[in-house]
Amino acid sequence: WNTATTLMLLPIALSVVRTVESSDASHSSDDSVAPSSFSIALLLAIAYGANVGGVGTLIGTPPNLIFANTVEELGRTHPDIALGFTPDFLTWLGFGLPVVVIFIPVIGILLTRVFFRLPGGTSRSAAARLLEERRALGRNSSRERRVLVIFSLVALLWIFRGGQNMPGWSTLLVKLGWFDAATISIFLRDSSVALLGALLMFIVPSEPRSARGILEWHEVESVPWGMLLLFGGGFAIAGEFEATGLSGVIGNGMSTWVAWPKPALVGTISLAVTFLTEITSNTASTNMLMPILSSASVSGEVHPLVLLLPAVLSVSFAFMLPVATAPNAIVFSSGRLPILQMVRVGFFLNLIGPLIVLGVMYGIVRPLYGLPF
Repeated sequence: WNTATTLMLLPIALSVVRTVESSDASHSSDDSVAPSSFSIALLLAIAYGANVGGVGTLIGTPPNLIFANTVEELGRTHPDIALGFTPDFLTWLGFGLPVVVIFIPVIGILLTRVFFRLPGGTSRSAAARLLEERRALGRNSSRERRVLVIFSLVALLWIFRGGQNMPGWSTLLVKLGWFDAATISIFLRDSSVALLGALLMFIVPSEPRSARGILEWHEVESVPWGMLLLFGGGFAIAGEFEATGLSGVIGNGMSTWVAWPKPALVGTISLAVTFLTEITSNTASTNMLMPILSSASVSGEVHPLVLLLPAVLSVSFAFMLPVATAPNAIVFSSGRLPILQMVRVGFFLNLIGPLIVLGVMYGIVRPLYGLPF
């Protein structure tokens, strides 16, 4: 989850910034990195890396799950539509990971060579201080190693569960006769793997011969449960859009628009959604747009992924304002990031994102899944 990753990395980044700045102040003749430029570039890299990294997997950011729910609902309500796409972890990884591999280096080059022009090399004094702090941490504890094992197990189960035309452990369970295909599709999903990982965190002892689990309930109380309720409320709102017919009304009004050439349609959706998300959160934008675009694809007789997939990718590519995404807001809350710098850099990345979405749609998604658009 990109929000959790940002919350975890921000204190580390601020510690690194303080170390580099204090080292530069005492060794100005050796190091030429401007502290302000370094700190701004590092903080923007965390926010933008989390935004783009959240696109890499199905669980990386909430809009991805909203998209998956919309596609599944569309398949149930319109079984006559040949989606040719199953929104599972492995299927998403097929195009989500290339997006990350393409976009992250672009962001890195722009931050360090175009907008801030950070010099090459390392700050020797800062590197020495950081190495000392790393050594002071000592070896990983038994508890930390066990968390790593459980995390790796959950990640492997997600990746190798199987997907469209791709066998996995779920297929093996069906062949062994332990479950039938219908039961697997209902009860053994990516969410089931996540629950297994959480259960193991409570069951596996934190230390050898210890009765205490790695995770205890008082530690779980700090989880932002309100955020989960927000997602559930979004699903409910999206369902009411469909149930009341509002999404159908708006979708029918878009029938002329969806008649455009497909590349122009994909590019326009990506650009419009990117800048729309700047004034509202990407989760709220996705909850609002998914049922509307779904209905528009049905009424306009356009393959749903032509509208839905560019939209869900682009809501994570809003880089200008703090309100757009949770990583933007978290990094901005550090108080060390001028809003004008975020707007300046983010505006250019907002223009690059739709180009990458267009390339991925036609260079990866269409040939990989044989989709007719």
